[in-house]
Amino acid sequence: MARYPDIHAGQRITVHTLQGLQFEMALKDVATVRPSDPNVDPDPDLQFTLEPNASYHVEFFVQYLTNDVARFKTTWSVPAGASGLKRVQGLGDAVDGGGDGAGLMRSSVHGFGTIVRYGWRDGNSQVWVQESGSIITSEGGTLSFNWAQNAMSTYNTEVSAYSYARLQRIG
Repeated sequence: MARYPDIHAGQRITVHTLQGLQFEMALKDVATVRPSDPNVDPDPDLQFTLEPNASYHVEFFVQYLTNDVARFKTTWSVPAGASGLKRVQGLGDAVDGGGDGAGLMRSSVHGFGTIVRYGWRDGNSQVWVQESGSIITSEGGTLSFNWAQNAMSTYNTEVSAYSYARLQRIG
């Protein structure tokens, strides 16, 4: 199995080589709030720049706050020509608050551009989703976690502070 980065005996170790051994992280310091807008847009913090002809594994750990009308939906943007799939876990769209958000979990696999809809918790309680995937690029560009309200609502939907993402180049 190929490893990235490929380090040989006697090879000079550089900062770039060492960075290839680490995850790249993106952390939200403050919440992003979106009122009355079902248009899916990139999160300003949960983004990475991908190199051409490379393989990556990415994980998004997202805390969100919404209500029974607005709910929450996500999708990803990837560079043109990228291939792979994303795996998603979170409250199913049919979950209807219920105090603790108990209900069906969504666990599925999709293409990057597939819109995934999630449920909510009542009582101003946050909910989390985890989305991860493997990406093979042919062109460089931006990988972004995109989100919006599932339906128009006067309630502000937010992706909360301390949501984060990590990216590892694997080839």
